[in-house]
Amino acid sequence: MSVYNKVRKITAAANSSGEVDLYTVPPAQKFMLKRVIFIFPAGTGGKLGLAVKYGVKQLCPDEGLAYGDDTKYSLADDTVLGGSEKLKLYYENEDTASDLEAIVAIEGEILYG
Repeated sequence: MSVYNKVRKITAAANSSGEVDLYTVPPAQKFMLKRVIFIFPAGTGGKLGLAVKYGVKQLCPDEGLAYGDDTKYSLADDTVLGGSEKLKLYYENEDTASDLEAIVAIEGEILYG
């Protein structure tokens, strides 16, 4: 078992939504997601929504989207993903004029065998 951390900055174009890959589990391994951290810098105005997904299932937050402005959320989880499976970040920018940025970090453990 080894600890794994990844931080990603997301820029969402004005009035857009979509998904980006956060992490792909190496083949023949498993990954236990332990925590997701969303950081919304000042100026996002609560108009950028984020959620971490696994397939069609939403993991963090459990429902809805995380929004903020100069805000940090740290959400616990215990989902286990199998080899070659992906964690994705869903984003939704409700600002019709401005691109918005946020940071998402994942913390977990790579499980061998």
